[in-house]
Amino acid sequence: MARPRAGTGKKPNILIIWGDDIGWFNPSCYSSGIMGYQTPHIDRIANEGARFTDWYGQQSCTAGRAAFITGQAPIRTGLTKVGLPGAKLGLDAEVIDLRTLVPLDIETIEQSVEKTGRCLIAQEAPRTSGFAAELSALVQERCFYHLEAPVERVTGWDTPYPHAFEWSYFPGPKRMKKALEKVMAD
Repeated sequence: MARPRAGTGKKPNILIIWGDDIGWFNPSCYSSGIMGYQTPHIDRIANEGARFTDWYGQQSCTAGRAAFITGQAPIRTGLTKVGLPGAKLGLDAEVIDLRTLVPLDIETIEQSVEKTGRCLIAQEAPRTSGFAAELSALVQERCFYHLEAPVERVTGWDTPYPHAFEWSYFPGPKRMKKALEKVMAD
């Protein structure tokens, strides 16, 4: 349950319920239990006058979970579709979300590089003098003998950009795919 903000004494006025792989008909306040189960807590909120009016969905479980876990639109992470058997680019990638490793857990990254022999670093910030550059240097220093290809970075551009072209600036699926192909070819 959300707590009041310090000093205001007021409760938050927004409730967000995250759900993975569910539809609008799943809560029993909409289906009247036809789904075979009840959701009493959500039903209580609905009965008190708050029904869901907005929703967000992706075209696959992979994309929905990517958005849920990373907090980013899946187009930014490249996780928009489930990989298909026999696809031209089929990779078994190990993904480490550094936001979950605070402070930086370099040992986990080293173990991954030792296992895979490769490292691709993605960040939305510019390429030069950023966190990705520092992390790339750390990986190169600590994992040199385990790397089977140069460390690859996919980043924002080193230039100011108009916000109208924001999606061209961010490292999207095309740039991620190109970088993955490059690191796997070496």
